[in-house]
Amino acid sequence: MMRFRTKFLALLLAALAMSDVATAADPDSLQARVTVTAMTYDDGFGVALRSPAGICSDPVAGEVFVADAGNGRVLIYDRQLNCIYAFRHYVTEKETGRAVPGSPKGMAVNRDGEILIIDALSDRLELLDFRGRVIDGFQPNRLIGDTSLRLKASCLAVDDFDNFYIVVTGDITRILVVDRDLRLVRQMGEKGNLPAQLNTPVAIAVHGGRIYVGDLYGIPAVKIFDTTGQFLSGFAGHDIQRQDLTFPVGFSFLSDGSGGEFILVADGLRQAVKVYTPEGEPFTMIGGVGSLPGLVQYPSGLASDGLSSFYVVERVGGRVQRYEIK
Repeated sequence: MMRFRTKFLALLLAALAMSDVATAADPDSLQARVTVTAMTYDDGFGVALRSPAGICSDPVAGEVFVADAGNGRVLIYDRQLNCIYAFRHYVTEKETGRAVPGSPKGMAVNRDGEILIIDALSDRLELLDFRGRVIDGFQPNRLIGDTSLRLKASCLAVDDFDNFYIVVTGDITRILVVDRDLRLVRQMGEKGNLPAQLNTPVAIAVHGGRIYVGDLYGIPAVKIFDTTGQFLSGFAGHDIQRQDLTFPVGFSFLSDGSGGEFILVADGLRQAVKVYTPEGEPFTMIGGVGSLPGLVQYPSGLASDGLSSFYVVERVGGRVQRYEIK
């Protein structure tokens, strides 16, 4: 049944390819040029995604990584969302010391295809090779030299120099920067309600020498820092206005094809990808709640190829969609 469903979706997408996701009054607007060009609900072998919790991309290899949390595995797709590999992620059960299936929730991939992964069932982060074999790992409290702290990683990102930026919460709220060998480079940020502080960070990205943090309760909802941790600016609130965000779960950054650039933010509760200018001004919105191509159901992550395509993973929808700006 699942294979039939997948084939049907492939035919549906073929018919919908190059069709508008949403009609804009201005035919030259960004929204009118966004199309869905690929979609998947499974691993290519009939095993459906279950509560997928995160997504990231490797533009060098042209691969897309999906944390299939409900199945305790990581799926690797090509740019057209054909699954090329899958592996299970295991964690150590504290009571018995046995390896048990995990629940991967966030990942970042460096230029060598190594994957740093957060698992909801463990406070340990692991660095894996491109086939899921463990290279190294660490616990955040040990990394900063204070094992009395109870800490858990909530989200992470990687920069152009293969440094990982990891948000930890618990007894403290902080961004830890580690190099490709998992050595601590610096710490930044603190818990608080001021614009320059972190209240409840739920998403992070690094782009163009800036750190973007999505904050569930903090104002602004998107906080922007330089890579030393100096607060620069922010945008959006948590109200009902067009520019606001309820649950900013992921970022991507895209060119509009004519030299301009946009910041995309997936809103996990408003069922949309909101598009902002580099200055944080609202530009347009993509999506809306639903199961048809282009619509979304509780997005849980966002990634891009760095050019004109981006990917949205949906926790409730149980799928990944590839959008392209034409």
